Amino acid sequence: MKKMAMPKTGANMSEAFVAKWLVKMGDCIKDGDPVMEAESDKTILEICATESGIVSKLLVDEGTIVACGTDILELEGEKKLTG
Repeated sequence: MKKMAMPKTGANMSEAFVAKWLVKMGDCIKDGDPVMEAESDKTILEICATESGIVSKLLVDEGTIVACGTDILELEGEKKLTG
């Protein structure tokens, strides 16, 4: 199980408003895929995945303010196809 934290995208950024999730539980994401739209200092930011895996849990709700460094989602390892 891996966790992804809210990144600090600017020198003065300490928190962000979770505007919209772009993924849901069960989605397979890759490092760099957009996972959330967040607002900080009147700017809309696209928050991207920092690791690859399957979204197992969204840890924060839309409409909440989250401090940078707070865990925002959990990932499981990518499923391997056999056959």
